[in-house]
Amino acid sequence: MLLCFPGYGRSASDFKALSRLLPNHKVIGISFFFIDDWTYPKEQIVKTQITKQEYLACIRSILKTENISEFDFLGYSMGARFTLCLLEEYNPSNAFFLAPDGIVRNRAQQFVSSWFGRLLFRQFVQRSKLFFGFVNALKSVKLISKSTVKFLNYYLDNKEKRNMVYNVWLSSKRLVPDNSKLRSNSTQYHLFLGKFDKVMPKSIPNKFKKITGSDNITVLETGHEMMKEDVFIAIAKVINQKSTE
Repeated sequence: MLLCFPGYGRSASDFKALSRLLPNHKVIGISFFFIDDWTYPKEQIVKTQITKQEYLACIRSILKTENISEFDFLGYSMGARFTLCLLEEYNPSNAFFLAPDGIVRNRAQQFVSSWFGRLLFRQFVQRSKLFFGFVNALKSVKLISKSTVKFLNYYLDNKEKRNMVYNVWLSSKRLVPDNSKLRSNSTQYHLFLGKFDKVMPKSIPNKFKKITGSDNITVLETGHEMMKEDVFIAIAKVINQKSTE
């Protein structure tokens, strides 16, 4: 059994392609709030955000409903941060992290989650031209890369998308993992990174080794986007190999 947690704005259905490559595994994707059928009380977005214990209760309910007792974890991007939170409670045989958030603290999310950051971001949601003008100015003097601008445009180019970022980041602000507990688990940790990923901090590999004690690191010929067939083939190869050990 492989429980998969997708990245920001992505659906659990992303993992259907991976499932076809893992004939000996049942793959279950679990989306975050605001995606698919998950709902979130509007009044809790800014105040009384979901806690780790409440999130754990949601996952326990899914495990009970599906009658799941043994499983591994796979988390992609933001979904990896939620996976890290679950590892404070669960001790699976394997945990696979794809371009993970949560290994290094996301300073942008920390800022947006502050009262001042919320104020600025709400203004940005309503008035985005100034923000993108600033971004393009930074690109013109080569202070940020073209790939970063492309990434920002993809996730923030309309009001609906900007509202999604605001809602997801704020509602999940308390889901911050305590990575000091990872070494006490018997779990085997596996990290997958994109060779051309401009989103992940360069410190990720060393930080991963430090907090997990694992050097199971695979670098793939891709960027930050890992929900695609060629990447899934490489990941499935590792997962299938682990299942036969």
